[in-house]
Amino acid sequence: MVITKEGRLMQLMAKSNFPWVIGTTGLDWQHVDQLIKGTLKAPWIYAANFSLGMLMLKRSLRTLSGMANLLGKDQISYALHEEHHLYKKDQPSGTAIEWAQIFGIKTEACSSLRLGDIVGNHTLSLNTPGESITISHQANSRETFAHGVWWAIKQLRQLPTLGRECKLIHLESLIDLSLSLEERRL
Repeated sequence: MVITKEGRLMQLMAKSNFPWVIGTTGLDWQHVDQLIKGTLKAPWIYAANFSLGMLMLKRSLRTLSGMANLLGKDQISYALHEEHHLYKKDQPSGTAIEWAQIFGIKTEACSSLRLGDIVGNHTLSLNTPGESITISHQANSRETFAHGVWWAIKQLRQLPTLGRECKLIHLESLIDLSLSLEERRL
């Protein structure tokens, strides 16, 4: 197994006693999990996008994807477009790749635009001969992502079971865990 610069950094982070909240695209998290397996001393929360609104939308997209057959799967065409600021390096974005995976769209079919200081816009259109569905998410401020990171940090501190589970936890799983513990409290 080849260990990259990022992999060595992850191994060093894993040896710390600190929980980590990591928001990045371009990392193969299954590979990271293999690199650090058994060495974590605190839980790690990770996501490509820490917008809580985006997480809500991704759940809706999974539901819509499962129901797309109602429209006639062979008759549906998809259009996926994302926009970000000039300095964003990955294209398409990690979020656009996740959306494409949900619907089985090839990432090459995703159009991208890098312009000015756009925080992040994602639009998906499902088109059939008889109707179209368009779904979009627009991040208007980078504070949106900071709010999601802050929420994740608070969950790390409040959820007693996380202190004993030293593993990689996707932000969506953290939401599930948080909701299930909240339901138990009620």
